[in-house]
Amino acid sequence: MVKKIKKKTKRTKRTKRKGGAPTWTPSAPVTGLPPGVPGEKMFSMYDSEQLNRLIARSVEREGLQDINDIEAFLRKNFFGRNLDDLLLKEEFDPVEEAQRLAFQALESQDPREIVFCVKRALELDPECLDAQSLNLQILLCDSGEELIEALSELVKTAEQRMGEDYLEEHRGHFWGMTETRPYMRLLNTLFNELVKAGRDREAIECGEKMLDLNPNDNQGMRTPLCGLYLMRSDLEGARRLLDQYPEEMLAAWNWAKTLERFLSGDLEGAGQARKKAERQNPHVLAYLTGQKQPPSAPLYGFSPGDESEAIYCFDELGPAFRAHPEAMKWLKGK
Repeated sequence: MVKKIKKKTKRTKRTKRKGGAPTWTPSAPVTGLPPGVPGEKMFSMYDSEQLNRLIARSVEREGLQDINDIEAFLRKNFFGRNLDDLLLKEEFDPVEEAQRLAFQALESQDPREIVFCVKRALELDPECLDAQSLNLQILLCDSGEELIEALSELVKTAEQRMGEDYLEEHRGHFWGMTETRPYMRLLNTLFNELVKAGRDREAIECGEKMLDLNPNDNQGMRTPLCGLYLMRSDLEGARRLLDQYPEEMLAAWNWAKTLERFLSGDLEGAGQARKKAERQNPHVLAYLTGQKQPPSAPLYGFSPGDESEAIYCFDELGPAFRAHPEAMKWLKGK
């Protein structure tokens, strides 16, 4: 969870961030944490990313290039080993130490820990993108518009550092490369802020960029992007996205298909998509039609088929349905 931490006497403000996770402080802790910071390790959404970064660094350090040599090295040094044990034995340079601190800040729910980790990370590596993004969100920007402009400038700076050749060479594989994930997280943060500010056209451009760089959509951009298309009656954009991911099995995707078919005048197709969506999750309709209201606490994950997924569907597609009163009447059977 990211919290907006105002300076000195100003009121602390909580902000919603997608993809949140429980507090995590490694068993191999980053040194120098202030007294009182929680030390219990829980599930970390960044464990695999840390492991991949560690493997890549170790292979490069060994100068290995032959695939058989790399596999033998991994079997000997990594297979069956606990990540905490591997991290304890590793000596981190300032850049990697800064990234570890950024991971810790991304997952923390303790404002003191977040501020400490972000500041220390930027001291070690002023170009640490995750830390720069968090610094803007929690310390530097006092309004949504100010944050959007600052995040946009940070995106431009990150792209300049990577260079046009790098962007073009690795287009389509960005999430698969751990070194590009901070940039993708930055784009996701910018997308969310643009949506909150009602700057839908710019949000669509940002979401399209994310899917262009990472068509595997590890960050779950397809549903909110489709919701924006449908809200703006951009049926061509919605169809293009629905065709790009035809096998999506989540209820939200079939509710998106339902609205696209309805707005296209295909009531039979809309009815079929609706029946499939209701079979996948029977809770969604009550939220879309206003019979149930979502909780005030932000949603940080969901399980297919239960109410958490229904709340996710409402969050991402509710505005699109409400933008079309005739669709709402059809949903309610009026």
